[in-house]
Amino acid sequence: MDTVYTVTGMTCQHCVNHVKEAVGAIPGVSAVDVRLDDGRLVVGSADLVDFALVEAAVREAGDGYAVQLGGPPESGRRRLGKLFARR
Repeated sequence: MDTVYTVTGMTCQHCVNHVKEAVGAIPGVSAVDVRLDDGRLVVGSADLVDFALVEAAVREAGDGYAVQLGGPPESGRRRLGKLFARR
């Protein structure tokens, strides 16, 4: 099962690595993907991971990092492309 979050406050690849390492250390997490460009964090696990554990890991990974459930909002261009593709 993949759960998507958005992380804010990351400014470099070093930040991404810290978040990936911290979230990957949570028991039950089998895969972690973090993108710097939009803050997308995807956590793979067999069972749902408690949001409080993910939040604590992200905050511990770096000062000023915050996490919320759900992916980053799509850019306007991507959203428009999807709308026109449906017609």
